[in-house]
Amino acid sequence: MKRLLLLVLLLTGCQDQVLSRDVHCDQPGILESARVENENGLAHRFTIYLPPCYADEPQRLYPAIYLFPGRSGGPSDSFNAGVAELADNLILSGEISPLILIGLDNTDNDMQGENFLLRVLPYIEANYRVLAERQHRALAGASQGGAPAYRLALQHPDMFASAALFGSGAIAGEEQQIQIWLDAIPASQQPSFFFNTGFADPYMLERAQIFTAILDGWGVDYESVFTDGDHSYTYWVANFKEYLAWLAKD
Repeated sequence: MKRLLLLVLLLTGCQDQVLSRDVHCDQPGILESARVENENGLAHRFTIYLPPCYADEPQRLYPAIYLFPGRSGGPSDSFNAGVAELADNLILSGEISPLILIGLDNTDNDMQGENFLLRVLPYIEANYRVLAERQHRALAGASQGGAPAYRLALQHPDMFASAALFGSGAIAGEEQQIQIWLDAIPASQQPSFFFNTGFADPYMLERAQIFTAILDGWGVDYESVFTDGDHSYTYWVANFKEYLAWLAKD
């Protein structure tokens, strides 16, 4: 089975859209906070990480990872745990190619991720230099944020090529629906999945293992990292490097 091609296109330089890096970068990326308002004036916040040399390479386009926080969380949760510093270190050392990270608002009242899909995603793709094809869009959710991540990937496989679940798994009672979604996906658009849950997080570990068992039955590609750890961003960010390496595999 083929793994997701998200970062590897940047590594190989095979796409006309992806330019080779000819600017030396030694400064870290930057974080920006913004908001998108809907027709009722409700704001949907996000925090965006722009990689080193983003301003110096105005023609370059980047893959993007969209980060859903857990219950009552916010756009900065992953960044507060050090994910921007991790990305800086990997990009500046040449271990990965540059990418954009977008921390989203919580989906407590929008567990299907519709506000992200209809408002935030179009805004980001209109205002930042992100690659808009499915193979360059990745969804990642922490805890409760894993639900909209996998729901969007399964219901819109033409738009998203993967979903990562950190401290998360199949919502109880949704197992049959997950299989219905999988059955409806064309083989050419089957998304891939990444799971990271700690042994000290038993309920979420069980839900993740239930999800992977479903994927086994459908022959869906996934990677699972179940190790010593708890239900915290500190643990999940510690495994984010492995997640990025998985994204870059063919």
